[in-house]
Amino acid sequence: CVTREEIHRAALDFAPRVLEAGSAEDTVAAEILRQGAERLGALVSAATLQLGLERGATQVAPGGGVMRDEGYRALVVDTIVSEGLDIEVVDPWGDALDGLDLLEREGRTNIMRLMTWWNA
Repeated sequence: CVTREEIHRAALDFAPRVLEAGSAEDTVAAEILRQGAERLGALVSAATLQLGLERGATQVAPGGGVMRDEGYRALVVDTIVSEGLDIEVVDPWGDALDGLDLLEREGRTNIMRLMTWWNA
């Protein structure tokens, strides 16, 4: 039986290969990247609306390993912009570990579950 953690780990390990193949104009990889960007754009749009942030300029800082790829980042930014909301995509101020450090310094509790998100 394959665990959820193993599935997430395989996806994380496979992502750089998809990014590389997409850059090499592999049509299947390019479609995977396009769909991923569309889903991320829809998620950002839905979260913005759910939080009631659509009335003013909202900044979003997508992070993570795949966002370091300029081509994929451009796809994501284009998709977010195409959603039609007043959203500005900015660079993150750090990575996930910087965020965890900030949460801990602010006295937040139960941050260990954030470090193992793939078990959720």
